[in-house]
Amino acid sequence: MPHMIIDRMDDTPIEVPPGLANVVVTETALGDVRGREGFYHYRQYSAVDLARSVTLEEVWHLLLLGRLPGAGELAEFGTRIVAGRAVPEAVAALLPLVAAGPPMATLRTLLSGYGPRPVSPRCTTRRRRNGWMRRSGSVRSRPACSRRPTG
Repeated sequence: MPHMIIDRMDDTPIEVPPGLANVVVTETALGDVRGREGFYHYRQYSAVDLARSVTLEEVWHLLLLGRLPGAGELAEFGTRIVAGRAVPEAVAALLPLVAAGPPMATLRTLLSGYGPRPVSPRCTTRRRRNGWMRRSGSVRSRPACSRRPTG
């Protein structure tokens, strides 16, 4: 039988089992959910164990580079991502307009304020990774910027 390409990027409804049971969307080395076992993992580590024992930056390093960092690697990683925590003026101008909204809507709006990032055909995996680190470094500061004062 010839290989068929089916474009599902349209509005055609498809039949799916309840809860998407046994539906494979993609294969990835980043994580896996084994629902019957109650197990979710990032790379080869239990997500629950990671949440209990390591920092956000350590998990970030694991997802991006494929391994948990040693102390030196973690320090270097922190130095590299801190540069991305500066909030551009255009995004800062949005803060007063969205700060009173629901937290996830606020985050989504602020992330949109950073705009699209162009992808060059010459962009190597290393360049993509470095660009991703610069841009995503600000994610940790974005929610802090959008917190509403209490009291």
